Amino acid sequence: MVEPRIEYTGEVLSREEIWRRYPNEWVVLTDIVVENTNFEAGALYARSSDRASLRDIIRSLKRVAVFWTGEREPIILGPLLSVPQV
Repeated sequence: MVEPRIEYTGEVLSREEIWRRYPNEWVVLTDIVVENTNFEAGALYARSSDRASLRDIIRSLKRVAVFWTGEREPIILGPLLSVPQV
């Protein structure tokens, strides 16, 4: 498991700036700014390429947002099975 980096500075960054500075990583954010139910900004608390390594950090914080800043892999579903009706 990858060791997460705790980097809290209190600097609130826009969503775009977070994605630019920390590409292809899971980011844990505090001091979250939400407008009309949309995440707009937050302060980086920790980051890692492995989400599982952030689990204890996420649980220790009261108000937190967690995002993946990289490309999303498409979800591929297997073939659907038909179930005969009885």
